[in-house]
Amino acid sequence: MRKILALDFDGVIWDSVRECLVVGAEAYRAAGGRLLSQEWAEKHFYAGRPLCRTGQDFYLLFRLPAENPNLDFARFPYPDFIRAREAYREEMASFEKLFYEIRRHWVLDRFEDWANLQAPYSGILREISEISQIYADIVVVTTKDEHSASRLLGRWNLHIPVYGKEFSTNKGEVLKYIQGKCGILPEQICLVDDLLENLLPHRDLGVRLALAGWGYNTVESREWAKEQGIPVLELGKLRKGLDFFLV
Repeated sequence: MRKILALDFDGVIWDSVRECLVVGAEAYRAAGGRLLSQEWAEKHFYAGRPLCRTGQDFYLLFRLPAENPNLDFARFPYPDFIRAREAYREEMASFEKLFYEIRRHWVLDRFEDWANLQAPYSGILREISEISQIYADIVVVTTKDEHSASRLLGRWNLHIPVYGKEFSTNKGEVLKYIQGKCGILPEQICLVDDLLENLLPHRDLGVRLALAGWGYNTVESREWAKEQGIPVLELGKLRKGLDFFLV
């Protein structure tokens, strides 16, 4: 039976937190924001990254600590983060436009510098290669643009199909398209993401789900996933963790 493993990019294959910080800080300053220091920005950004879904959310990692010096993203309630999204909706929209414009300039004009700000997680490319050769077809389903993701993968000699934000920012739509294109059942697809927010909306599609425990998520979200019957995968043990799907 044909099986397709659909992997998110950032937080599953790629550790891009440094790149997101650098581009995000540049966009925040361009939007008129002020960073107290690079160390201050790094501290809050790294702690808050697991709360974010898209580049738009990065605005809050700079703005909220600026308004509350005692804020600790490691203990920040996720419902409060959702409410902050609504409260700063307009500012976030402006920031998002700047963020992706600045990233685009980095990719087009300073690609090597940009690529050097990020890297694949240790050992993940070897595991992907093994699974694709023996067990399943692998595709990337991401809200990153297809060009950037494909070019980064190619830099490391990994060439697999990428469905980026140009195709759709709704991963459910992408999964349905893959199912129809390949003529397979929903349960023949497994989506691996590092964010529960990206997994849970697709439970009703019938596809299999798994959480990348090494990505941008919290202890609480990993525990909750286990309670809900969603496998939590470990880096270095990807094949074993996918036994539920690949057998």
